Parts: sequence; C-alpha cells; structure tokens
Amino acid sequence: MRAIGLIIVGMFAGLAWSVEAKQCPADPFLASKTIWNWGEFRTGEVRTGVHPCGRKMTCIGGKISGNVIIKRSCHWD
Repeated sequence: MRAIGLIIVGMFAGLAWSVEAKQCPADPFLASKTIWNWGEFRTGEVRTGVHPCGRKMTCIGGKISGNVIIKRSCHWD
C-alpha cells in the first residue's frame, strides 16, 4: 500500500514539474535578467543559475563599450 502512495506522489511531482517548466519564458536572454542584473558579470564570464520557473540556464557575459553592444548569450540547459 505504501508503494502505491509513493507512486502517486511521484506522479504528481512530475506533473507539477512539467506545468512549471511550461511557464518559463521562451527567450532565455530576457529570462536571464530575472536571475542576474545587467552588468553583473564580465565579458566572457560563464554563469549558470536557476530561473524562478525551475529551469536551469547558462549565460556568457556580454559587453557594452561605446557604440559596441554585445548582449549576453544565454541558453536553457
């Protein structure tokens, strides 16, 4: 009986994860500002974090120098 309870709990946990993952923003670059402020890490620096939606993302710091703007590069892991 206990095993059945654990299976049911596991099914609901999986369901909650899939519902939550669907709420993640489509654009990881825009979603990254929820985790890190602009200018918080240096050009080329790699950071990995977890968005409030529960998905992990990795970003590489960009650069703003005069007229040159290279936005940070981000992707969902």
